[in-house]
Amino acid sequence: MKPRTQLSFEKALQSIRNNFPPGKLPPIEQYATTYYNMSAGDDLRGSWNSDENFEYVADPQPAVDGGDGTAQVKLTKEQAAMLKAMAAVLSQIRMPIH
Repeated sequence: MKPRTQLSFEKALQSIRNNFPPGKLPPIEQYATTYYNMSAGDDLRGSWNSDENFEYVADPQPAVDGGDGTAQVKLTKEQAAMLKAMAAVLSQIRMPIH
């Protein structure tokens, strides 16, 4: 017999609907037609990365989005002050360990 939490989890899992079925959202053309060779070792070319279908980038140094590859968060002064205040309040809350 399965525990109640397991049954609840399975029921919730079965209730998840497919919100983003394949083919409903159009691709971003800039990325849909570019193949970035991110592998190490010998290169293998085929129909999946041919120049006929894709722009082949053999040595992709920069990040795909033009950034430096790290997470970036830009906050206004007001947002930064609010974040600091929320962190101060939340640091005082003691959460029980279960």
